[in-house]
Amino acid sequence: MSSAIISQEKYIEEFSLQIKKRSDQMINYFLIGLFVIGLLLAFYYDTWAIAIGVGGISCVAYYSSKFILPASNLYQYVLSFVLGVFMAQFIYQMHGMFEMHFFAFIGSAILITYQNWKLQLPLALFVVIHHAILAYLQFSGVEQVYFTQLEYMNLQTFLIHGVLAAIIFFLCGLWAYNFKKYSSSHIMQSFEIGKLIEESKQKQAFISERKLADEAIEKSEKRYRQIVETAQEGIWMLDENNVTTFVNKKMCEILEYLPEEILGKKSFYFMNEEAKKVATAAIEKRKQGIKSNYELNFISKSGKTVLTHLSTNPILGENGDFKGSLAMVIDITEKRLSEEKVLQTEYLLSESQQLAKVGNWNFDVIKNEIFWSEGLRSITGINHDFIPTFETLVSMIHPEDVKSVVAEIMQVQNTGNILENCYRIIRMNDQEERIIRSIIRTEKGADGKISRIYGTSQDITELKQAQTKLELTLKDLELRVEERTRDLFISREYFSKTLQSLGDAVISTDASGNIIFMNNAAEYLTGRNIDDANGKPIEFACNMLDEHTLIPIENPIRIALKKNKVFFLPEHALLFKEDKTCHYIDDSAAPIHNDKNEIVGAVLIFRDVTEKAMNIKYLKDAKREIEEKNKSIMDSILYAKGIQEAMLPRLELLSNIFPESFVLYKPKDIVSGDFYWIGQKGNKFIIATADCTGHGVPGAFMSMIGYSLLNEIVYGNNIIQPSEILKKLNIGVRSFLNADSLAKDGMDISICSIDKGTNTISFSGANRPLIHFKKEGLDIIKGNKYGVGGLQFEDEREYTNHEIAFNKEDSIYMFTDGLVDQFGGENAKKMLSANFINLLKSKQSLKMHEQKQILTQHFEQWQGKLEQTDDVLLIGVKLNL
Repeated sequence: MSSAIISQEKYIEEFSLQIKKRSDQMINYFLIGLFVIGLLLAFYYDTWAIAIGVGGISCVAYYSSKFILPASNLYQYVLSFVLGVFMAQFIYQMHGMFEMHFFAFIGSAILITYQNWKLQLPLALFVVIHHAILAYLQFSGVEQVYFTQLEYMNLQTFLIHGVLAAIIFFLCGLWAYNFKKYSSSHIMQSFEIGKLIEESKQKQAFISERKLADEAIEKSEKRYRQIVETAQEGIWMLDENNVTTFVNKKMCEILEYLPEEILGKKSFYFMNEEAKKVATAAIEKRKQGIKSNYELNFISKSGKTVLTHLSTNPILGENGDFKGSLAMVIDITEKRLSEEKVLQTEYLLSESQQLAKVGNWNFDVIKNEIFWSEGLRSITGINHDFIPTFETLVSMIHPEDVKSVVAEIMQVQNTGNILENCYRIIRMNDQEERIIRSIIRTEKGADGKISRIYGTSQDITELKQAQTKLELTLKDLELRVEERTRDLFISREYFSKTLQSLGDAVISTDASGNIIFMNNAAEYLTGRNIDDANGKPIEFACNMLDEHTLIPIENPIRIALKKNKVFFLPEHALLFKEDKTCHYIDDSAAPIHNDKNEIVGAVLIFRDVTEKAMNIKYLKDAKREIEEKNKSIMDSILYAKGIQEAMLPRLELLSNIFPESFVLYKPKDIVSGDFYWIGQKGNKFIIATADCTGHGVPGAFMSMIGYSLLNEIVYGNNIIQPSEILKKLNIGVRSFLNADSLAKDGMDISICSIDKGTNTISFSGANRPLIHFKKEGLDIIKGNKYGVGGLQFEDEREYTNHEIAFNKEDSIYMFTDGLVDQFGGENAKKMLSANFINLLKSKQSLKMHEQKQILTQHFEQWQGKLEQTDDVLLIGVKLNL
């Protein structure tokens, strides 16, 4: 079935036609059967005429209607009527035999196959009319009327039979209707399944084609990527927002970044401010569809400036709108440096020629043109405006030298040999006599004749003068060397005596490591004298061991000679003396070089550091002992931290009652002197924040006392009014510490009791306030100006209780002074309560967990690199009960 060709209606029509054909075939056999039954029944009462006549007419009526109107369903309604006629025929043939009435039901059942409930109507109508008329005629006494053989037939019985017959006809019609409905549903499902199968085939074919296309694209992309990745130019693709979407390997090498470090970044990220201006102007051109070529400086990952040449093209969409840029990037840093070096070299050459008083000239024999460099003009005293000739040069040669010089030049011109000579000239501008050294060369043309004569000239007047002076100086130097040799001998004796007087031991060797000198300190420490050790290996006088393993270690002299650098002995070196004793030594060995930087020996300088080493060992042992004690103390503090954290109430108790709430808790040390307490008695929810005297371990001990007393006061004594809680807490703290009137230990604490039934808050504070944000504004409810415990001069300390009404969405905050007393900011000052309250006020529109996050970040930014001043505790509650 091809659902792409046959429509849904066509498919339903064909399916219905198949049902119709199968039903017609079955009816053919059924009608033949009924006709045969009529013939068989004719034997009982000799009703052949009825069997043949009525049965034949019924069959003719059915097949005639079917033949005349083949496209219509009228013949089916004729069939329904014919089945009723056969029933009436059989009743008559059997003289009212009651069982013949069931042929009506058999006909009704066979009509179900057409799945048309309306076909039950003709049959039912015929049965009703037939039964009504014949029943009436038979029981009216009309003869030869056969309806039933029953004697008890009356109106009641007739009606009951009629109702039962109607129920059967209704059920058969219902079955036909349901068959039709279910067949339509089945047809729709089959049709949809066919469509799905066809679509699946099409998708499979599409997937196969797509797979082949993807493979081709992948191969093409692989070739393209290979070309791009192996390109010698950097390739850089940017989107319309100047964000990098692709870079090849060469581009990464230019910028010294990995691909993932470039992708997603704007090109401006890799430029300085001046380059950004140039790039911005180029981008604007590309947005107008204009290509551009320009030079641009980038900043590499290592911070190096990279000069590049860019060829950029705009990437346009189908509608011509700007979609991005494609740039081909060439690193021209080396090229530019080479160009600058060439220019610099030319400049330096010109400068060096002037400084060295060197110049060059070039004479084109064929064109009779001569070129003089700036250096040569400076040597000869010719200004820039004067155009020299060969005759000019000859005219400046000293009269005594001109004849020989011209002869030599002519010889060079004839033979092509290189000429090197010296002669004198008279400078043109100041007529000063100068001595010139010149080298002349020739160049032949294609015809073998001299085409060019060129040369280099140097003013060696000062050099000649220097040579004269040098000769005089050498003679003077010889005299000085003799005097210096005598001085060196004296200095050597002095140096030897100096080394002998040093407190550090000094041993020097030759290049083979053989001893050539030992001072007195070295003889004392090693137990060897120079007379015995002279010419012997360094190990004869100096053997060293590892302190821990007592295994001999390589002598520093050997290492210095081998590595040609200074070598320092490690701390664990021992000097093993001939008398079997050991000493800690600190030493260094260095190679000795001559004036040609050749190694001619080595020197070892060392000292006895046994006493120092023993002191260091003692200090290390003491340090180790202190560290072990510190670890034991720290373990105890960490254990105390676990106890304190277990003591604090679970935050779920707060969040279950007030989902919009938070606790910001930052101890200064491992354990904290600040603590919070949360409890509930009936409809009243009690929250306390406390700042105990000190912080760290002392504060933690006080916090545990306060926490235990609060549990006893609220749950043991059933006291829930904040002022009474503070009063009992003050008595308990002082009693617990056995404090007199001068005791300073105590705590600052704020307590509030929130009544969910009356929407009221009872608050009392000891040196701590309550911040209440409401729709009308801000209230700061201050506590009493004395704490709990500490100094007390009155007989009995009373605390004020505040009753506060609240509305939904109000919020309250309780905090200790560690938050507002934190030093920080630009001027390293305290945060102060006013600044903190303003910060809270600006964040009231946020959720409580968002407030906590922002307040934490603000505190950390405010603190910066400064040390935390005190323990920090802040509780915030949104009263949305």
